[in-house]
Amino acid sequence: MRRLVLHIGMPKTGTSSIQLALGVPGGHHWLMLLAAEGPVLRDYMRKLRVDPLNLQIERTRAEKRLEELASSNTVMSSEFLFGSTSKAFIDRLHTHLSKHFDTIQVVVYLQDQVDHMPSRVSQRIKSGQSDWNKILKFEDPLYEYDKVCEMWSSQFDLVVRDYGAQSDVVTDFFALAGDKEAPKLPRQNRSLGRKGLEVMLLVNKCCAPGNETTRRRIVKSLAELDFSDERFEIPDALKKQIRDRYRDHNSQLTERWLNGEPLVSRSI
Repeated sequence: MRRLVLHIGMPKTGTSSIQLALGVPGGHHWLMLLAAEGPVLRDYMRKLRVDPLNLQIERTRAEKRLEELASSNTVMSSEFLFGSTSKAFIDRLHTHLSKHFDTIQVVVYLQDQVDHMPSRVSQRIKSGQSDWNKILKFEDPLYEYDKVCEMWSSQFDLVVRDYGAQSDVVTDFFALAGDKEAPKLPRQNRSLGRKGLEVMLLVNKCCAPGNETTRRRIVKSLAELDFSDERFEIPDALKKQIRDRYRDHNSQLTERWLNGEPLVSRSI
């Protein structure tokens, strides 16, 4: 019996730590090459630095890697999968994975949208954005967690975990995967504090967009300089808008996937 436990994120919920604990820094993002199509595929080819002329070669390699990894208890992780959620994408992914595994369990960690939004703001600023209207945009189908879970459960055995309720997400995931004891890890992906983000925002406004390598170097330097634990907080008015927008979706999520327990929020 070949079993796969597939961790799909969501982003900013301890994914880097889980991947490092699995011994795959950066994750199994090449899975995207098997299921993505159109603009999503082109975006991830750019991120994975895949030459379009070599796409079929890379897809064949990805299938071969799946075949080699298939075992009685294979564990894989890529938050890119959550970001690509659509019925068509999930169906294609299932088609490829089911060739190599008899049972597939998908694990997703969800975070209260208000708690998650500061991480999204930080990521947008670090990626070069400077327009606050775009930086603070919270309308996103991926925040409609009940619908996201319905799509993934249409093809896979889905396990939904509340990220805010976890004291140690790596230990929790390894217990679910049943693979081995979770290793002890140093803290990963040190975030920029409020002051670091303010500096980065000025860089974005005053300087022409640089290449990704330069931007990552600036972010790393700011993280090393910013010793404040003061976290960026979104305005209270925006918190209310987010709560109102996703209240019904979260109610459905609570009833269907979380045994009646609402997502834990640290921003109430």
